[in-house]
Parts: sequence; C-alpha cells; structure tokens
Amino acid sequence: MLDCPMPSGFEAVREYWGHHGWGRWNYWYSRKEFRDQKVSIAMTTLWRGQHVATYRMRAETPGSFHVLPSQVFNMYHPEIGGNSEEFRVKVVDKQ
Repeated sequence: MLDCPMPSGFEAVREYWGHHGWGRWNYWYSRKEFRDQKVSIAMTTLWRGQHVATYRMRAETPGSFHVLPSQVFNMYHPEIGGNSEEFRVKVVDKQ
C-alpha cells in the first residue's frame, strides 16, 4: 500500500475514467482510493525498479503548507516498507 498524505488546503481531484485503475492493465497498481486526508494506492506486486504514482490536487486555500512524507508498506508485514521525504508548497492567490 502507498499512502500519500494531502496537504491542508488541498483537495484530490477524483478520477472516474477507468474506475480508479480497475481495468487499466497498463498501470503497476490495482486501485486508487481518494480520501479526505490522503490518496491510497493498492498494489498486489511491486516489481523491482522505479514506479511513478500520479494524481491531481486542487489548491483551495492560499498559504504555505507542510506535506507529510508518503509511506509504502506491506499490509501483512508492516515492518517492510519505506517513506519519502517531506516537502513544502506555497500557494498564491492570483487576482
């Protein structure tokens, strides 16, 4: 499982085409779930190498935000896993 926390003031843009990954066999994951505070990506097998997860977020509030690290873990053996670095994002209101 890959959990990607959402920064405060952001909303995930839900994907409806392809039912969140079902039936799209060219992806390395099996399902994306959009929650209020995170996007979770489930996978049955994670092959060796680099994998990129993409989704869209919409900024709803201007300001500076701190984003917690993403975490990847084995659901049945949670001691196996890793995490990304944290990052910061600044949103400015265009007028």
